[in-house]
Amino acid sequence: MFITRFATPAETLSELLSIPGLNETDTARFKSATHDKHLCPTFQKRVSAMMDAYMSHRSDVHNTQGPRDNGIDVLLVYDYAVETRRVGLQIKSHGEIAKWAAGNDPNFVKTLKAQYAAATQRVDDYYIVLCTDEVVHSRQIRTICSEMAGWARLKIVLPRQALACFEMDDDDVRAFVTRFLCADDGVLKAALATVDTERPYESLMRLACLCRLLLTAQAELTDADLQELYVRATGQQDAQCLPDLLWDPQSLGLEVVNGGDFRIDLSSLPRPLCALFYDSLVRHPRDEDEMLNYLARLLGLH
Repeated sequence: MFITRFATPAETLSELLSIPGLNETDTARFKSATHDKHLCPTFQKRVSAMMDAYMSHRSDVHNTQGPRDNGIDVLLVYDYAVETRRVGLQIKSHGEIAKWAAGNDPNFVKTLKAQYAAATQRVDDYYIVLCTDEVVHSRQIRTICSEMAGWARLKIVLPRQALACFEMDDDDVRAFVTRFLCADDGVLKAALATVDTERPYESLMRLACLCRLLLTAQAELTDADLQELYVRATGQQDAQCLPDLLWDPQSLGLEVVNGGDFRIDLSSLPRPLCALFYDSLVRHPRDEDEMLNYLARLLGLH
């Protein structure tokens, strides 16, 4: 695939930390996440996965993960064709904000401002990532936003946005970055056009058949094989709904053989999906399940 949006890694990170979709009540899940054990390592992984995806599309990007420092929990330093840039993330946990809300840290905002002042001497972009319960700490969040609104090079990431990024896995991040950078690529757009969002299980089974054939060279499938593929592809506990899809086996890339068994027919599988498969395999080699899950994310099926 070709890059059609020439965004810098800093711009891509901004998009990654701005994903909508969750609501404020979801952020209660942050209560069990601690700063050092959960939040910092996870956001470091998300940044690393973003850069891995970025570098798989651009050979002129070089990534350096910097050490933690005062006011910076995650530091991204990269060299790009048009710039060298340093981006810092300061992460605030539910426990830290709860301590402030209870009156046990009256200097919280003052410290936050001092961390910003120190960090922005060393970074070009600075994020304060609020990983807390947005309902319980709504007043504290409003205070932070009010006190630091409009500060240069600063972006405050609200808990809903932070949680969306925190709960991604590496393949979610790679798929997000690929869709963002290659949004108008012809192969990606053609592959997306093969997906019927009203019949996601059909699209998932088509992907499962494609991955089975192209990664294992297994073309012949028994009914038991198909049931196993269905469960793995859709995440369902059983294959009770599989017969509904087999009324039109060709739509799944299948043909009936031997009085009831099936064969995966490469000529029946959409060419854009095959092209997307090989492009993804070259950039990030995977086994069958990993490839199926990644392509499902890339096509918006998971």
